[in-house]
Amino acid sequence: MTEENYTPQQLTQQVNLHHLQASAPETFQPYPYGTDASAQWAPARPASRRNVPGIVALVLVGVAISFALFPVIRLLNTVLMLATFVLGIIALFRAGETKWEAIVAIVISVIWLTFHAVMFILVRIMFQM
Repeated sequence: MTEENYTPQQLTQQVNLHHLQASAPETFQPYPYGTDASAQWAPARPASRRNVPGIVALVLVGVAISFALFPVIRLLNTVLMLATFVLGIIALFRAGETKWEAIVAIVISVIWLTFHAVMFILVRIMFQM
């Protein structure tokens, strides 16, 4: 019989699987690159990195709140809160990074800026009477 006359069943019968496994190296692994079969079905968790602009925004919130104790530098407080708001927005739209720092910084800065605006308006109204 020549090779052209073999059927697929005859070819598989002639292959000795034990011979193939015996000739394999000692570190035979059933899955490529040493992966486990169950690992291919596990959901991939994205690696969340630290959000540097969000952390900087949180630090600026803390500095701005501490500056609020001194009425002399109230303008610097407002500028820092605006910078915190902008950094929080930038940090919120960064892909693959944690978002909670940005959200906390934005919420605190919006509350603080609203408070400052209301107080500014009330003081102006009171002093014009």
